[in-house]
Amino acid sequence: MGKWVQDNPVSDVWPDAASPLTLATTAQYFWVPGTSRSGVIGVELYPDADTKVAFCPRIQRAIVYDDSAGTYTDSASELQDADSATGMTASSLTSSDAIYIVTEVPILGFYVDMSASVNGTASVMTVKYWNGSWTDTSDTDGTASGGATLAQDGLVYWAAKTDETTQTLANIASASQYAYQITFGSTLDSSTVITQMTTLSRRT
Repeated sequence: MGKWVQDNPVSDVWPDAASPLTLATTAQYFWVPGTSRSGVIGVELYPDADTKVAFCPRIQRAIVYDDSAGTYTDSASELQDADSATGMTASSLTSSDAIYIVTEVPILGFYVDMSASVNGTASVMTVKYWNGSWTDTSDTDGTASGGATLAQDGLVYWAAKTDETTQTLANIASASQYAYQITFGSTLDSSTVITQMTTLSRRT
């Protein structure tokens, strides 16, 4: 579908007739402009066939932790602004670094939209959730290709967890938030950029 970047408040968004969102039997993801900030009045959808729609939880924080520098960089706004010119830099992340995705409700995964700067180095993504300690989600990585994670657009997802809890994490999450830790088995390419990311709602 067409893509808009627009300041708040958003009152009406009309589809681009030249490139509409095509209904399919597989999940598709798109960003409604303005929903990453306050000010949206409403969203109306007019499908021409039976459709199932899930509005996915907002990413509150998207932190890149650089272990060697001891820094925490939040890219939540850039990942949700519907602007292909911005994003999260994951360049040269090592096995000691991490990405933290923070939400206010539990999620089942996230869809990753890569820029042209994808990772081509063999590396496995591991996603963990918090249940009193960091625990592997046993995720399926749809961004992997040829053994390299973040090599393409794709859905990273896992089965629902029954023991997930919130946790206060310094520089990352507050007591009322859920956090997900993403690590990589090997160092990523020196130019790896995630353009957009949206969460997968548990209401599927």
